[in-house]
Amino acid sequence: MTEPTLDRLLTQFERCDDPDERVLLAWRILGTRSSDQRVLGALLRLVDENPQPGAACLTEHGDARAVEHLSRALDRLTVRPVADCPLCAWVDLVAVANAIRDLGGSVTIEQQAGIDGFLASDAWFRAQQDARSADRHRAPAVRAPRPGRNDPCRCGSGRKYKRCHLAEDERAAR
Repeated sequence: MTEPTLDRLLTQFERCDDPDERVLLAWRILGTRSSDQRVLGALLRLVDENPQPGAACLTEHGDARAVEHLSRALDRLTVRPVADCPLCAWVDLVAVANAIRDLGGSVTIEQQAGIDGFLASDAWFRAQQDARSADRHRAPAVRAPRPGRNDPCRCGSGRKYKRCHLAEDERAAR
């Protein structure tokens, strides 16, 4: 079996709708070690869709021409994250900033402040902190005591507990 050509991989990349599959295809494209301009274009599109793996792919590709696009992506992600949770959005920001640095660029003071303040300014993060502090003050759950073996069963059957529900409760406790 032969390795797919760059043209075939790029075609598959463009037609692919699954974000995870696109990331795998991007890594296969990088495996061709091609300096074709289309590789850079595909990786730049990947950053827009899936910033963390896209930034990793661009870093691996090593093309410093990506720094300007990554810087614009960092500005855009600070305002409009593509991730579904604030923590994931923050990870995307850090990945893009690291890719900029790895490719020889620099992150502006404003961009770094946006990254640093991203989680702290988010209402979700504050709500998580409030929930954690509320959990610390909550009383532990208490299990209701089981009846004694010879006591009447809790179900009201009139039978002794040991003859009625004891075995079932012991199985449930395991």
